[in-house]
Amino acid sequence: MLKAIVFIFNQSKGQYGVRRVYHKLIHLSGYKGNHEQVYHLMRMANLMGKRPGEKGKPKSYRGCVEKVE
Repeated sequence: MLKAIVFIFNQSKGQYGVRRVYHKLIHLSGYKGNHEQVYHLMRMANLMGKRPGEKGKPKSYRGCVEKVE
C-alpha cells in the first residue's frame, strides 16, 4: 500500500496531497480504506503535498530609500 502511495506522489512530482492520492488509489486499484489511513501512511513516509499560498517568507524591501524632492 505504501509503495502505491509513494508511486502516485512521485508521479505527480510532489503536487498531490492526501485527498488526490486517496482518490487515485480508489480509481487505480479499488482501495478499500479511508483518507485518514492514507494521511497516516503519508506522514510516516514524510510525504507532504503543496498547499495553495505556500510560497515562503514574505520578501519585503529592507534597504535604504532616498527621498526625491
